Amino acid sequence: MYTVFFEFEGITYFYGHIVGKATTGFSDDIGKARSDLDARNAKLASPLRGSAATRSSFVQGMVRREVDIASDGSVTCRNYFPESLIVEFRIGEPSNLKSCFTVFLLKSKRWHINETSLERAIDTAEGLHQFAMLDPSKWPELAEEAGLT
Repeated sequence: MYTVFFEFEGITYFYGHIVGKATTGFSDDIGKARSDLDARNAKLASPLRGSAATRSSFVQGMVRREVDIASDGSVTCRNYFPESLIVEFRIGEPSNLKSCFTVFLLKSKRWHINETSLERAIDTAEGLHQFAMLDPSKWPELAEEAGLT
């Protein structure tokens, strides 16, 4: 069980993560992040004992972004896709660190999915971007094509 903190646009955010089981949305309120983690834990079939406020370790996360270096040497950074944010954090022993990637929806600050690699996280974020770019008036037609209606 971890409480991950990361910086985004000058604000420190927090979210709870139970390895292999659950992730909360992110918030700039540590109390909310911890209570959300406790709530997620309580819903598990085999909840971990104790409170997230006392048991979870703090782990620093890093927002993964696309970096472009222009021919004049100027650097620009941006999210891979405008609707989502990819956060990576590492857990384990220093000699055997494991990276965890979480894809968040920026508008709702909710997690979409945990991925095992940056490449898979980018693919997930790209899928979300393609979905966000669909014209909502076309959804019934697409649902019919997919056999969902």
